Amino acid sequence: MNSENSKKLVTSFPKVYPEQYPLAPLDREMQFYFRCEDGWFNLLWDLSQKISDEVERAEEQSGTKWEPIAVQVKEKFGALRFYVSARTEDISNAIAEAEQLSKTTCEICGKPGILRDGCWIKVRCDNHISD
Repeated sequence: MNSENSKKLVTSFPKVYPEQYPLAPLDREMQFYFRCEDGWFNLLWDLSQKISDEVERAEEQSGTKWEPIAVQVKEKFGALRFYVSARTEDISNAIAEAEQLSKTTCEICGKPGILRDGCWIKVRCDNHISD
């Protein structure tokens, strides 16, 4: 994912995307790595919003700070994989829904696509078959 979209996600959802990977003098926004293309940005935005909303509900109910930290976000076998360090049933359901949607969303542009089996299994629309 490009750095602008990565930055938008990380700065908009700090409870989901932690300060991590202290590798270099990078901006905090650039220290979380999304290993997928920009076509899934809207899927990740919606998922991040659902997780943030669930965190707020969990914190209100428990009265304690609770953070399901995203550990890894990537494409694998043509689908989104989203791993968190803690979850509720609602977070698990939201992740499963986003992973299912990714199987029909072009990873390049976000338009409807299908799983295409070539050298690698990827979801692509007709315009991005060769990408």
